[in-house]
Amino acid sequence: MLSPVMLGTAILSLLAVPYARATGRRYPFRQADTPHVPEMDEEPQRDPLGLTREELGDLLADFRQTQNIGVEDLARLIAAAEDRAANLRLGNLTCGEVMTRDPVTVRPLTSLDQVADLFARLGYTALPVTEDDGQFRGMIFQIHLIRFAVEQARRDTGGFRAALRQAMGRDPVAGHVYAREIMRSDGPRLAADSPATALLPLLAEGLREAVPILEQGRVVGIVTRTDLVARLEEELVRRA
Repeated sequence: MLSPVMLGTAILSLLAVPYARATGRRYPFRQADTPHVPEMDEEPQRDPLGLTREELGDLLADFRQTQNIGVEDLARLIAAAEDRAANLRLGNLTCGEVMTRDPVTVRPLTSLDQVADLFARLGYTALPVTEDDGQFRGMIFQIHLIRFAVEQARRDTGGFRAALRQAMGRDPVAGHVYAREIMRSDGPRLAADSPATALLPLLAEGLREAVPILEQGRVVGIVTRTDLVARLEEELVRRA
């Protein structure tokens, strides 16, 4: 005859199977470590604490947790902890306190030749695209110039250099290409009174170099990754 403890354990085990199936959980509770391949414009995976996925796996093995949590779950947990710590450092700062005011902008009909000249002369990696009245239309990044030239080179037979000359408007036959043709208008944007912590997931890693700050649809500033890092350093020094 089963003891009460054994009977209770058996009942719980029997109930656990349909519960796990109903809730989509399983034990050991770990997610599959299937590597994720990002799309062209997708943010690459963050590398928490500068550790590779192999090093995270070794860490789990050291603590005998490989059956309970997967490498990708651990990476997400560490990234979330890093964001939480950065949130505490930024405190009540707003985007308006971090942004560069009155940024240099270009128009939708600014040629890529002029855009490239601004990037080279000013050392910028991103420029807002606006109408004459300041209404925001999109962002153009240096990487957009390169991608456009690469796509042109794939379609044409002249190669990358010829495609780049065409993109820059230096091909007298092809004519000019304009900012509106390669700008991105679907990216994130924030308001000046938005908390600066909202910038962290947007600028911490990946392809995005800057976030425009808008008021009533007009560009009033821009926050680059450099701006955010510099402000974090200021807050660390101030609180030390």
